[in-house]
Amino acid sequence: MAAQIVELVYNLSMGRIAWGGIVLAVGVFLLPAFAHACDFYPIFVDVNVIKTGDKQVTAGENIVYTIDFSAKSSQTGPGIVFNHGVFRDVVPAGLTFVSGKVNAPISNAGCELKGNTVECKVPDLLWKATYTLTFKTEPNKCQTINNVVTFTSDVTGEVSTSTATTQVVGCAVGTPTPSPSPTPTTETNPKPGLKIVKSDGDRSVTHPEDGFAYELTATNTGETDLDDVVISDTVPAPFKIVGVSSGGSFSGQVATWKNIELAVEKSKKVTITVQTLKEAKTTDKVCNVGKADSAKKDLHSQAEDCIAIKDFQVKAAKKVVPKQVPVTVTAKTGAGLTMMATSILGGLAWPVIRMIKRRK
Repeated sequence: MAAQIVELVYNLSMGRIAWGGIVLAVGVFLLPAFAHACDFYPIFVDVNVIKTGDKQVTAGENIVYTIDFSAKSSQTGPGIVFNHGVFRDVVPAGLTFVSGKVNAPISNAGCELKGNTVECKVPDLLWKATYTLTFKTEPNKCQTINNVVTFTSDVTGEVSTSTATTQVVGCAVGTPTPSPSPTPTTETNPKPGLKIVKSDGDRSVTHPEDGFAYELTATNTGETDLDDVVISDTVPAPFKIVGVSSGGSFSGQVATWKNIELAVEKSKKVTITVQTLKEAKTTDKVCNVGKADSAKKDLHSQAEDCIAIKDFQVKAAKKVVPKQVPVTVTAKTGAGLTMMATSILGGLAWPVIRMIKRRK
């Protein structure tokens, strides 16, 4: 659908359809809104930015730069490409920004000076758009100026650059000519990152004199390697440290691992073996914090783990004394004797009863 509409507008604009004048007038205003609403813009695959300017000017005069934008569509055949973005022109030393304008029927496309950078919006880029920037040179300052413009697309994030070179001449005799200003370069500093997590093996409760282990894992979550990571943990008073994993040391309640090297996305896992003190009191929560730090990158991360302490002593069983029940003895059946003997003698009753019956 998008390709057909684009093709129609192109044919109308080229006069291939007799009544194109009226339809073109409507299409110019309605097509951008219709394309926005339907979200079927052609995929923006390429943009060309060409910056030109006066090759030579006299010191104190203006330099006029022309910035031409042209674009290609990923659709087959001719069509209109919509794109949004902004181009930036860092004002070189020795120049003063005078004005900026766009030589195309594009709305909201003004230019403004922000700090030492001229920014111009490119809200709706068709096939072509042209901007003009004017700068004033300093009197008696002769130099070679390399002026770079950078365009960044809001649609694709694509970045395009172009450079124009101007020679400033006509300085008074004896005025030194400065060296050409270097071409600005964009440097991306990798972002560092560090994170630690802590676990006690999913235990929720410990008991006096019970032992368990804390596990701490530090991970390099940044974009640059680390070589000075320190993992540390101060164990709370109800516990004592009885050992740490390889590379670590402990003193009192503090366990430490130093100078750990972590490449990007790599981790280091360490363990602290502790024992709950015999005199530890029952409590619902004892928490402590594990830490990971990098002094060189000013990185700090910490993680908390909590566990309960419960006294598991078992109360002494209550002694049960069987209740004696009066029994009537019947000589005929002997039932009374049997019940009485069982009540008094318990498990020894039957041997006694059998001995009595033998004598009878």
